[in-house]
Amino acid sequence: MRSRRINSKCESTSIYAIEKAPFKDQPGNGINFDDCINPKPPHILKWASIKRLKENSLQKVLKNILDTNVGVDFKDLVNQGLKKEINYKYLLIELGKLLKQNNRLYLYIHLALEQVKSKVENELIYPRKVVLQVLHFIISHVGVSSLLGSKINFRLFMKLVKKVIYGSHHQNFSLSSMVHGFKVSHILWLQQSLPSNSLRLHVLACLVKWLLLYVQNIVNQIWRLVSLSSKELVFCDKTQWQKRKKAEIDSLIRSGPIRPIAGKEQEERVLHLGRTRFIIKPNGLLRPITVFRKPSDLADIKLRENARMLVSQFAHFSGSTNTIFGPCIDKLLQDGLRGIISCHPHPHTRPPYYFVKVDVSDAYGSIHHSTMLHILQTVYETVKPSDGDLEMRNVKLGRKSCIMFESSRLVIPSSVIKGSKVKNAEIEPVLQHIHECVSFLGTKIDGQVYRIRHGIPQGMYLSSGLCELYYSSLSSKFLREFQETRKDEIFIRYCDDYLFVTPCKERAEKFLLTCQFNFPNQHVSFNDSKALTNLYDNGISTVPFCGYSIDVNMFQIQSNFSSYKNTNIVHSLDLTKTKNPGRLILSRMRIVLKLHPCLLDIRINSKHAILTNIYKSSLLSAFRFYAYVNCYVPVGKLNQKFFLQCIKKGYRVIRNRVLKVVAKTFYYEGEWIFRSEIKLVVLKAFVARILKGGGVHQYPRILKYLKVTCDKISLHLQPGQLRLIKAVTDPLLPDIFESMK
Repeated sequence: MRSRRINSKCESTSIYAIEKAPFKDQPGNGINFDDCINPKPPHILKWASIKRLKENSLQKVLKNILDTNVGVDFKDLVNQGLKKEINYKYLLIELGKLLKQNNRLYLYIHLALEQVKSKVENELIYPRKVVLQVLHFIISHVGVSSLLGSKINFRLFMKLVKKVIYGSHHQNFSLSSMVHGFKVSHILWLQQSLPSNSLRLHVLACLVKWLLLYVQNIVNQIWRLVSLSSKELVFCDKTQWQKRKKAEIDSLIRSGPIRPIAGKEQEERVLHLGRTRFIIKPNGLLRPITVFRKPSDLADIKLRENARMLVSQFAHFSGSTNTIFGPCIDKLLQDGLRGIISCHPHPHTRPPYYFVKVDVSDAYGSIHHSTMLHILQTVYETVKPSDGDLEMRNVKLGRKSCIMFESSRLVIPSSVIKGSKVKNAEIEPVLQHIHECVSFLGTKIDGQVYRIRHGIPQGMYLSSGLCELYYSSLSSKFLREFQETRKDEIFIRYCDDYLFVTPCKERAEKFLLTCQFNFPNQHVSFNDSKALTNLYDNGISTVPFCGYSIDVNMFQIQSNFSSYKNTNIVHSLDLTKTKNPGRLILSRMRIVLKLHPCLLDIRINSKHAILTNIYKSSLLSAFRFYAYVNCYVPVGKLNQKFFLQCIKKGYRVIRNRVLKVVAKTFYYEGEWIFRSEIKLVVLKAFVARILKGGGVHQYPRILKYLKVTCDKISLHLQPGQLRLIKAVTDPLLPDIFESMK
């Protein structure tokens, strides 16, 4: 007979609870990489020294260690009888050594930076390898090794430090991954202070987390973490960074985009105030990014949504295709290329085509306020009915319910489901709000308020709509003859990027010449360094445009992965805190990137090009999956069976995406592509990623299953299909993916 389970009567604060769980591995109990940017709260060793804390210094530091949050309250878990057996005398001796060495911290920092001075090229950005070398020198001299008891524990701790330094934005390191591998038996003072092994493990978890927080505070004292344009965080010298930032602010004031405001009365006139931070562009220059906070008032939120919708409708009315109502960029490219191919279906009889791609320099910063207000007023007067004002109507846009504006000229698109009219609706507050978002903008930089006199901040909620409206109006004015294209031509504008494709060399030269002279009297200039054309027989075979690469001869289109070259894929991921990392990883496998319908259209691409697009998209999914596993799952908890389920889920999502597009192109499955071919290409991509990351020893079962499955699929394919797939997957990792981490 099965015995009945009896619930324990002991409280959760008893000693038996800590025997069961010395610490709780919850998301909030770990270490977050963002604490390197702004430690919360500041570490006690940052301001504490023996002189400042006087005779109670050791006791305060000890209390600070034991108060470290590891999910279990140590004070409540220790009963009165156990307190007599706990003796922190040996721990206090080690802490005394640490505090004495901490008084010389600035000396160690100076010595460490002097050693690596020759390894820093521009005196601003420190490579992570150099940062780790500086921290190793400081930590080894401060005396952390004596606290950890042995060289083995110290090496494990430095591996943790390396993991944190090589982390990315929002990345969280779990408590179990930090404590895993430490030898409690090597720490003599821990053996002598605590009688229970579970209590020792609890104090060790507090100590390791406390020391990592100390390291993060050292990082914050020496460096400033700044974002690159690729979202990667780099370590910048604080002094040099302040100099560069001050020089950039002075340059913005001199050139005119911003002007400092003095006094609280003038500050109140700036109705919309944002905060500006600087990122580093690939050329080493600083780029300001202004962000506006979302309002907490419900009325302000509705006003913002209505203003955003009205600006989008104005942009759509003025001819912009890059709004929430128009087709996306891949649809525009697909229709344009299919139009050219339908006119000239045979590549041998097709005339030479000329590609011209230009880019506006500083698109958002080039928007002139008076011109923007004039465009808004002109469009409003055009769509406004003569006998009244615009009407507001409840609509359903996809799954979202919102409000749109309607008149006899401003027609709601047919794709939107109309609802009832809004009673007692006033449009004047919405128009006034848009006017204020253009004319009364300000930003805060290091506590100083500045008035934005020229340009629109890219981080504002109306920025994309205003930018579309601005450049759509200017393009209609200065590039109208090129917008009215023939059937065998393509003209696409995506925000500040222009692409013109024509078989007429004179029209291509005229378009390039028009862009080189810029838009007269509009403060808009095109970036000559980014202009690209095949007019002059300069050996250009592909033209990159908005994340795609277009073959100038065959008109085949592929995804452009050049932005991932020499980068760590972790920096492009959203590493949020989660209690269930397995569920999060499985949900992320439902996301397929760089596999749009235009890449799978057999009427544009050959089968080789389509399989190449599938393979590269699968490689990107494999890299993302590998990064998620490394960030969320500790080494000791690698569940290969579950990871195999995630890979199968990723394959099914990619397969369904491909077959769905094939069905829409009026071709049936098996007519030119088979499921077995898709599966073989996808699984080979995951094999390539596991082999690159040294996963042969980490994931032997997964690798064996994938290889066996690939061999079984290959037995059922024709020799021609195998030759094609071999050409697609050779080499296993193309140059860009070979440089990715």
